[in-house]
Amino acid sequence: MTAIAKWARELVGGAKLGDARRDQRLLRLLTAAEKRPDGRVSATMVEKAERQAAYDFLEHESVEEGSVTRAICAGGMRLCAKHAEVLVAVDGSSLTLTDGAEEKDFGSVGDRRHGRRGLKVISALGMTPAGQTIALVAQEWWARQGRAPKKSKPRPLEERESHRWHRAVEAAEQLAVEHARKTKLHFLMDREADASLLMQRLMHGNHHFTIRANGTRNVLDLKGKRVNVRAFLAKKAPCAQYQLDVPGRGGRRPRKATMELRFASVQLVMRDRHEHKQETMTVSVVWAKEVSPSPEPLDWMLYTTKPVDNAKQARATVQRYAYRWRIEDFHRAWKGGGCNVERMQLRSKAAAIKWATVLAVVAARAQQLKQAARETPDEPASAYFSSDELEALIMLKRSYKAKNETIPDAPPNIEVAVRWVADLGGYIGPKNGPPGATVIGRGLQHLAPLARVLPALRAAGKLR
Repeated sequence: MTAIAKWARELVGGAKLGDARRDQRLLRLLTAAEKRPDGRVSATMVEKAERQAAYDFLEHESVEEGSVTRAICAGGMRLCAKHAEVLVAVDGSSLTLTDGAEEKDFGSVGDRRHGRRGLKVISALGMTPAGQTIALVAQEWWARQGRAPKKSKPRPLEERESHRWHRAVEAAEQLAVEHARKTKLHFLMDREADASLLMQRLMHGNHHFTIRANGTRNVLDLKGKRVNVRAFLAKKAPCAQYQLDVPGRGGRRPRKATMELRFASVQLVMRDRHEHKQETMTVSVVWAKEVSPSPEPLDWMLYTTKPVDNAKQARATVQRYAYRWRIEDFHRAWKGGGCNVERMQLRSKAAAIKWATVLAVVAARAQQLKQAARETPDEPASAYFSSDELEALIMLKRSYKAKNETIPDAPPNIEVAVRWVADLGGYIGPKNGPPGATVIGRGLQHLAPLARVLPALRAAGKLR
């Protein structure tokens, strides 16, 4: 059994979809997607009978897309239960899908003037306190249907897209109650989450949050007067300078940013336009501003419910928020060469959501391997790969090794194993940085078929 098949069994173990046969079909889809991930179901399910069974599962109305998402995310939360605290990076994205005739029940994505169609999604990715990916723990899906009518009064929360953030948080919290009751969640969110009602919702949920602020809110000074939070902190002397590792993205190389830190505990003014009232919320604020030369310097104003009383805690707040970048890496692996989720040709929103969620599991695993290779390089590869996968990896490495290389029989550590997998996926070397989730995902596609064949060869006596 491959590691992904074992993980898949953990994710969907037990009756979750109302019928054991449906649970088994979901398990088969997860396992097949690891071997040949692709947005096109036909490229993943190469056998005719299996392909038709997959289409039947994905398109059948009796298998609700919410049930599939919940089953997979519940498994992810069970993996989180091993930790006392889990970071939950939450971010929105969209999938642009084929719908030229606008006959599918998709909605607009991006700028409406461009006419693109697809689905919107908010994902929540569970991570260890050190930022290593654990699993997907929540997803909220929807299709935009027309423009909201203009009203003289603010629309109720339930009628706005921002309500989707509340639903994603609620889904993660509910799964934590059911499967990880002793685990504290710490939500990491970008500026879209700088909303009074959402911050109050997070505070009342008895979990922590770190949110990047827009910097336009007011706080109460010592005299009870309202002042801008940025102006308030600007009067404080910097508490520290340190270097933050900034990953490469958008064609830019990784770099080190020199950050200057200020912090304070404040009474944050929370405006509620619906009930025309103002309340205050006690939070810590950390202002991290890049002072090193850069064309796009970092400037983060962070609200957090964690206490910040010294420079060490301020620096920890910034590092914790920096882990939020990892959900953006997850989205790239999901959409890019690892899974290519946007290639799908399915006919309905429900089917698209089911298949996209299955592929998200594969993207999360590639992300997990990437981080393990970089952050715990000496850890045994057996913690992430099955014995069949490691045996197949060694066989493949020996087939393309350099003349001066010697490949031992013993399994390598995770750093070496991931490098070998990335080589299978077309990795061109360290000059462009360590392997990313996309090239690792492509390498896993080459590894999986051989790992699948080895047990059959061994059973037939053709392999010792």
